[in-house]
Amino acid sequence: MDNTWLQHIAKITNTKHGFSFIVSGNDSQILTQGIQDEMALVNLKTNNSIPNIHMHTGNHSFRYSPDDGANWFSIALSTGSYDIEDINNEIQRQLRLNKHNTKIIIDANRATLKATLTLAKLYQVDFKVVNNINTVLGFKWQIYTFGMITNGYTEGEHIVNIIRINSILVNSDINHEVM
Repeated sequence: MDNTWLQHIAKITNTKHGFSFIVSGNDSQILTQGIQDEMALVNLKTNNSIPNIHMHTGNHSFRYSPDDGANWFSIALSTGSYDIEDINNEIQRQLRLNKHNTKIIIDANRATLKATLTLAKLYQVDFKVVNNINTVLGFKWQIYTFGMITNGYTEGEHIVNIIRINSILVNSDINHEVM
């Protein structure tokens, strides 16, 4: 390898200026070390790698009735990192295992950041049981019935709490040399 190339690499790596970009809730700040450049964070993608449903800490249960409250069935989600679509898919899978049609749909209203619940006639969802997923989805501690919601559709009363992280720290370096 050319020695001048190695010298150039050494030079540009020694002239870096570091900064931290912190985003927390609706607030953000940039902490710089004597630089006058501007930078914009265009996109940040993270993986759901921290479990938000825990069998041992108590937010993994879902209870429903397909016959207007005469019989109740429980669904338990395994510990994992779920988004709303994953929660709905697992509920649908277990509904089919229980020989019930998929008459309960959990989705998201991305404009309001709230979960939605759609029920068919005679179906009910009980969020009053211990260890239920209502806190993750933003629903009240109550039983939801087809008759109490508009055309079988309602939104959660609170914003979903699908991820427990509310701050992200991004460290970066800016290189001023142009090759």
